[in-house]
Amino acid sequence: MDLMGGRVSLTPRPAGSAEPVLAACFIGHCPGAVRPQRLRQPARAALRGIGLGRAVDYLDAAHPLPGAPPVDLPAELDDATRDRLAALQHLPLPLRSAAELDDLFPNARTAPTSYASKLGGAGAWLPRAVDDWFANGGELLWLIVVPEAEGRGGFFGLGSDALAAEAGAGTSADLGATGATGGRLALHEPLGLRGLALALAIPDIGLLALPDLERLQVPAQLAGPARVRLPNPAPSFLPCSAQYNDGHRERRDAPEMLTPAPPVSTLTILDAIAGALAGYRPDLQCLFALPLAAGGVNREPQPDPVLLADLGARAARGWSAARRLQLLWPYLRDDRQGLRSPSGAVGGAQAAVSARLGPWRSAAGVSLSSTGTPYPPTPRELVVALREHPGVGVLYRSAGVLRLDDERLLVPALPAADAIGAHAAGWRSGEVQRFLGWLMRRLRRLGEALVFDADPDDPRVALLLERFFRALHDRGALRGARPEDAFTIRPLRPAGRAGDGVLGFEIELAPAFPLDRLRLTFVNRAGEWVTGGPQAGTARAAA
Repeated sequence: MDLMGGRVSLTPRPAGSAEPVLAACFIGHCPGAVRPQRLRQPARAALRGIGLGRAVDYLDAAHPLPGAPPVDLPAELDDATRDRLAALQHLPLPLRSAAELDDLFPNARTAPTSYASKLGGAGAWLPRAVDDWFANGGELLWLIVVPEAEGRGGFFGLGSDALAAEAGAGTSADLGATGATGGRLALHEPLGLRGLALALAIPDIGLLALPDLERLQVPAQLAGPARVRLPNPAPSFLPCSAQYNDGHRERRDAPEMLTPAPPVSTLTILDAIAGALAGYRPDLQCLFALPLAAGGVNREPQPDPVLLADLGARAARGWSAARRLQLLWPYLRDDRQGLRSPSGAVGGAQAAVSARLGPWRSAAGVSLSSTGTPYPPTPRELVVALREHPGVGVLYRSAGVLRLDDERLLVPALPAADAIGAHAAGWRSGEVQRFLGWLMRRLRRLGEALVFDADPDDPRVALLLERFFRALHDRGALRGARPEDAFTIRPLRPAGRAGDGVLGFEIELAPAFPLDRLRLTFVNRAGEWVTGGPQAGTARAAA
């Protein structure tokens, strides 16, 4: 703003809020300049809270906040790590508003990306996904910026060509579960992690999205129906606000387009994501938009039919890890900026509904806020077909309002062996998996608070569990006229020396919808409280 002839630059500093019910992590690209000195103190404190204190020590020394006392550079960091931290790459950044993104990456919205496509454009999708997240009610968003030079492999902590090479070797299921050096991930040392592996080390997130990985899956030369050609205007002076690149006039020829990255099957990517979540963070859900395929002469693009067939076949064979995937269709298109990912808008709405009504409620049918419109347009019969098989949430616009048709999963939220009537429609609802993941995170937090309470005769653990589930019943998450009808907590006593040091509780719940009964275990093994999954034969789909 101008003030008495001077210029004042305001630093975005939103007021701190309570812990969000549903936080998210977005992974993508932010090209252009970076200002690490603008990373505010609350964000640096949050980084220390998830085990990245050494990274904050370096930022405090090399890029301190204004007025901060000088700090010595940590000697244990190598030059490559210092360069990565200075660029704020492969470093989770907690955001409370879209303005904080612009403060840290001032050129991210306008700087061109190395990969360009006719439909997807030449700009990063991550900033627009951040806009949609906060516009739809999201509160806390962790951002992980991946260097463009690393290609698709950078999203998995691998080299630019490693993803295609590993996929060709048939090891795609393990891509998300290994680092660049191979082996099991050390989530207790997040400074050595990259991309998706780093997101797994953020304890309290419930959603994951990779907008720019979706952008890289848009074919470079794919275009929509041919548009009416207009003659190029005669050279003349135009104001900066004039729109002359309207898509009707001359476009760049194919030889002028940048060489696309090596193609990688979307099924390989989904397999890698699902495998990593199943192995390390079964409480997480990943939002991912289906790729485009040519729809024929003078027709709009369509969902890739080969991918749809492969997804249906994999789900029919019992692809259990896929319950952590929530697929979306179609993309959103802005007349001025090309396509954008729908994950930001859908994820923000899910966070808002979870905060207002609870994580057991669906975001389907809720009005979504976005400047984009669904592209390509989806006929109603295709909406129904995608919803039923293989199980995709479709965005549509009705009466000028953008909505999500339904939250769907590829497979039931519980394995068939763990449920009665597992093929009922309710088991494939996305909010069921989100509720289960939220329960696991809340019970894990409770277990961390009770790490030193391992006495089988201490009543405090049972009282805290009862208070937690009574609160769920009061909010309508559990069915029953009385709390006693909604849940049951039974202690599991050690039996003989084989059970020494093990204290557990069997928790039986009656969720309001769409499940009839669900049983969990909450046990203490050698001083560590952990949550067990639903027990076989104890969950039943609602009639």
